[in-house]
Amino acid sequence: MTELNDELLWDAARAGDVEAFGIVFDRHHKRVYNHCFRLAASWSNAEDLTSEVFLTAWRRRFELAPRGESALPLLLGIANRVAMNSSRSDRRRLRSMVSLRAEEYMEDVAEEIANRIADEQTMRALLRALSRLRPVEQQVVHLCLWTGLSYQEAAESLGKPIGTIRSTLSRSKEKLRRDPELLASIGHDMSDGTFMWPRNGEGL
Repeated sequence: MTELNDELLWDAARAGDVEAFGIVFDRHHKRVYNHCFRLAASWSNAEDLTSEVFLTAWRRRFELAPRGESALPLLLGIANRVAMNSSRSDRRRLRSMVSLRAEEYMEDVAEEIANRIADEQTMRALLRALSRLRPVEQQVVHLCLWTGLSYQEAAESLGKPIGTIRSTLSRSKEKLRRDPELLASIGHDMSDGTFMWPRNGEGL
């Protein structure tokens, strides 16, 4: 079953196959967690958000469906809505209801991110720098650099041409390289690529 694409696995999950949904979880939990960490700027809150994302996806599997072979753009969209609409107390309540195998993966994800961004102070500086970009620039940076989507996947997620995604990302990276607060937090010129993004290790 692991060789099936997400679209087929989603159909199986709709038929009640929990194992099929578990494979979708295994494939995408790290990227979803990375995205949630960007939204929350906190390890513990990111865990809560990630749990709620997959719980919501399971509960709404009959209403929602992946566009194409990957469920990742759909899951990231759920994450955005969850972060916006859910209070922390709600996330804690829902987290206790989640039976997916989240906990064993979170340590690996946290270590992966911690190796590239030393602490939450740097994360907050990065978030503030991102907030100074235009909304579409923020979206493209989050999807391509943070979450590791391809240009094609990001284009599908945002409903924009691939060329627009490429040019927007290039412009956004240049702005971030020159951001004074981010430069001060990192402590060196980022143009050499030594500052790595949490998901794909791509330098600015």
